[in-house]
Amino acid sequence: EDLNAMQIEAVKKARAWKLPLYAPFVDGPRPVEVVIAGEDHEVAQQPVREEHAEKTKLSVVVIGAKDAGKSTTAGRLIHAFGDIPDVQIRKFKQLAEKYGRAGSEWAWVMDRLKEERERGLSIRTGVWNLRTATRDIDLLDAPGHRCFMKNM
Repeated sequence: EDLNAMQIEAVKKARAWKLPLYAPFVDGPRPVEVVIAGEDHEVAQQPVREEHAEKTKLSVVVIGAKDAGKSTTAGRLIHAFGDIPDVQIRKFKQLAEKYGRAGSEWAWVMDRLKEERERGLSIRTGVWNLRTATRDIDLLDAPGHRCFMKNM
């Protein structure tokens, strides 16, 4: 479709803000590269559970556009189910603030790769198994960026 000059400029600015690849097309501040130290890379672990054959299996895939909050929603849901303790979320929050990613602590539950946390986007599909009284739920967090759709 045809875009006017103002719309094209808005698209360029939005892209440049998130992806250093587009930065040469836009005047203004460049995105800050974040590098997380190896000792600060902490990953949430799922609780170990016994299998129960009588429970109904349910698979839920969280899909949506890039930056729509898929990983954040999944992380909050996992915390609401009680699979992640508050202490773990506080650790993620401190690390996120330390590396200039404040507000992404919930997404870090599902985004386990160091590169995912540095770039602020999901690269691979995250998987978490939740359990209720009647169901075993497989929660999948799909990447939203089209470059990583092949990782699904």
